[in-house]
Amino acid sequence: MSRPTRTPTHRPGRPLVALATSATRNPRMLGIGALIVGALITWVILLSVNGVPFQKRYKLTIELPTGALPVDTADTVRIAGQRAGIVKSSVPVDGGTKVEVEILPAYWPIGEETTAKVRVRPASGLTFIDLSPKGGDPLEDGGTIQRAQVTSGTSLPEAAEAFDAATRTAVAGILRTGGAAVAGQGEALNTTAQQLPRMLREGVPVADALTPEPGDLTNLVTGGQAIARGLGGSGQLPATLRDTATTVEAIDQRRDDLAATVDAAGPLLAQLNQVSPELDALLDQLTKLSRDVTPATESLAAELPVLRRALASSPELRRAATRLGPVASKALAQGPRAMYAMRGPVELIRPAVDPITTITELLDGYRSDLLAGVKGLEAVTSKTYAEGFTAPGNPGLRFGAVFTCGTARNPYPAPRTSRQDAGEKGQC
Repeated sequence: MSRPTRTPTHRPGRPLVALATSATRNPRMLGIGALIVGALITWVILLSVNGVPFQKRYKLTIELPTGALPVDTADTVRIAGQRAGIVKSSVPVDGGTKVEVEILPAYWPIGEETTAKVRVRPASGLTFIDLSPKGGDPLEDGGTIQRAQVTSGTSLPEAAEAFDAATRTAVAGILRTGGAAVAGQGEALNTTAQQLPRMLREGVPVADALTPEPGDLTNLVTGGQAIARGLGGSGQLPATLRDTATTVEAIDQRRDDLAATVDAAGPLLAQLNQVSPELDALLDQLTKLSRDVTPATESLAAELPVLRRALASSPELRRAATRLGPVASKALAQGPRAMYAMRGPVELIRPAVDPITTITELLDGYRSDLLAGVKGLEAVTSKTYAEGFTAPGNPGLRFGAVFTCGTARNPYPAPRTSRQDAGEKGQC
């Protein structure tokens, strides 16, 4: 009797068992497989150092100014204290350093007004780039943060180098002098501590006004240091401090009156703001007037030496000028009042300016004709007559009829054509 045929069944894990059995039989293949697995794990670990592997990152270029802290490859980029990217390259260029970084998707996009600061961790001394996202249009992938938007802090070694022997000696002297100054001043210190919050609140606007631009505070401190050094060397610093304390105490005693004055100045400032456009217009007119008067003033200054020589050479002229001086002074003193009084007539004449201008432009074309008429009238009246009803012995103009064959002139000649218009001669 034959046995029934058995259908083979598929058992899960059989290929792995077979692979394991084959590997145990071939140790070389087992070693190669372990190396491949280890290499893959190492590669993934290396990728994880720069963030999540296989994740898209956005490229960004940061231009560091000259003198910024050195930034190396693999330094971190942080936003709000969190790791946001990594430095891929750092290349020196003219005027600074060009740094290429990669930003993680969670912190992208950032605005074009974003600023950057190169900083150092105090504990480790490691450098990192701190980004402060601002407004503006979003930067594109591969965008650039300009050098003007980048600042740099101070490294720990640089800060330590600042405390050299001279600095330590000076700090020790300040501590000793300060300790001696505050000894026995507990009540005054308590009063100062109580007033300190108010002083800080009121001092912040003053500090903002004193330092409107970056670097102004540094210049102010440097200038104050120079002044203090100069006063200290001359021995005037104690007296200056005492006088300053007296002044501050007097101001403090009248602070209510000072506050009332400041409050009362508000409406005055508002009125000044209202009239400021008119004042600006007046200043512009005065500026234009000064430019117009400058050539005449320069010409007068150039002629003064000639006038002085003339006055020196003629005593009579000098006496006449002396007599004329007070009269001219009075006339000049009345000049502003006279000019002010002329405003009314000038305003009345203003509407007639345009018509008068039109008439003068029209008559300007007949200038030569008018002058010829005047000269002709003068020529025919140069003879005097002893007879006459009104003015014997004076020139006179007599008219008489003249019969001629000539054609009459054009009564309306074009400008400057009357001399050529002699008329056509007819037959008598």
